[in-house]
Amino acid sequence: MPEIFQQFGGMLDAAHSYRTIGQDRMAAAEDQLSLANGLSSGAWMDSSFDDYFANVNIQVNQTTAHANDAVTRGNVIDQCQMDGQATLATCRGIAAGLRV
Repeated sequence: MPEIFQQFGGMLDAAHSYRTIGQDRMAAAEDQLSLANGLSSGAWMDSSFDDYFANVNIQVNQTTAHANDAVTRGNVIDQCQMDGQATLATCRGIAAGLRV
């Protein structure tokens, strides 16, 4: 039984890691887009930077999509971990009842 509980604890750690990675990526993407928008609003910019900002926008969108996926995976793993803990508690209750 302790081994099963350790597995669920590991799943919880993985869920938190996925969420943290996803949130960090989203923050980085938003920062990069904010900087790009700030630079592009300058009057000194010319059209030669259009491709650069288009690529930044694509990268931000892709990073945000990957980040959202990581957060979703973290939430799913977290739910599996909670379901596993509930199952473990039920198994312990059944085992305790069988000992009597």
